[in-house]
Amino acid sequence: MSERRNPIPISFQMLGALAFGIVFGIFMPGATSKLNFVPTIFAHAVKMVVMPIILLSVALGAYRAAAQHSRLGKTALFSIAFFVVATVLAAALGLGLNVLFHPGADAHLVQTAPMPKNLSAGIDWTKFAVDLVPGNVVGALAGDNSLPVLVFGVLLGTALAASGESAVPMIRVIESMMTALFKIVEWVVALSPLAIFSAIATLLASKGLAALLPLVKLLGVAYLGLGVLGVVLSGVIRAAGYSPLNVIKHVSQPLILAFSKR
Repeated sequence: MSERRNPIPISFQMLGALAFGIVFGIFMPGATSKLNFVPTIFAHAVKMVVMPIILLSVALGAYRAAAQHSRLGKTALFSIAFFVVATVLAAALGLGLNVLFHPGADAHLVQTAPMPKNLSAGIDWTKFAVDLVPGNVVGALAGDNSLPVLVFGVLLGTALAASGESAVPMIRVIESMMTALFKIVEWVVALSPLAIFSAIATLLASKGLAALLPLVKLLGVAYLGLGVLGVVLSGVIRAAGYSPLNVIKHVSQPLILAFSKR
């Protein structure tokens, strides 16, 4: 049986939900003021699938890279180094854009969690290196700590490649799990317009139209940073001998999920 396809692209659904959210938030604040639980459910659904996808996709990628090139140690080290460098680059880009634009200066954001102690005291690079190796993989998954999960995924995939034919059944399980997770991603993405509508309507119902401009500025700077990072990563993909557009096509659902989560 062929799957039914929605005639309206998800990007247009998101834009429509944004427009309706603005209208309902301004003109019908009483009807939308109690919808803040919908974006929370959506955020939980995103967190539910993101970390397992990171672990399994990295493990599968490391397995295939190591199996093809027969350079297990170099593949593992290069993969871990790439993820660390990409994370540092993304953090530096975010800090630079914040210094240039100060996007959240007028957003009047509410602090929802306690600030970490000694946040501005500096970086303990020894602790950073130690924390790359997860003492508890389940805890790293539950705590949304992506770097230790990435390291474990690379090591797992490399170890599976070193195991030879005995790893093939496990690889098939991982591939089946990835297929199921991406199906869940499709379902979550399908609900993103409702989450966008509820989030913007609730915001405007509680803070009024004055909250819209700072929010647009904040999101604009965030998407600018993602765009710059996308250009850099596209260059890396091109240097590796692949088509960036082809890669983006294959990972379109997670990308849409990431953008809608913003």
